[in-house]
Amino acid sequence: MLITLLVLSILTASAIYINMTNTRQVVSQKEYYQAYYLAYSGVEIGFSALMNNSELFSEFKNNANHTKTEKVYYGEGNLDEIDITIKSSNDKKKVTITSTGLHKASGKSVTLTMYFPVDFPSLKKWE
Repeated sequence: MLITLLVLSILTASAIYINMTNTRQVVSQKEYYQAYYLAYSGVEIGFSALMNNSELFSEFKNNANHTKTEKVYYGEGNLDEIDITIKSSNDKKKVTITSTGLHKASGKSVTLTMYFPVDFPSLKKWE
């Protein structure tokens, strides 16, 4: 009887430990993906701003090393952050958009970069 109780206790403790570990992993993964999609949204916001504002796009098309940076806050309460940087290349042939999404509650951040040729904006490439 005592051995059965000991075995059941060990099995129960193991199941609880595995469950807690899996829960932590799922939460961590969720926070990472929240930061990832914040960063992805930032790149899309930057690209959309360029494509919908011909004056802004001309600034990047006509000036080498032209840079603009914006910070966007997202969400209620904890205000997750998106840092967006748009930069034209030295030769004025490429525009690069870099975005960092910060999930403030966990401190997780993800940075994504997308670039495109100035003459063919639809040819977006991700780094």
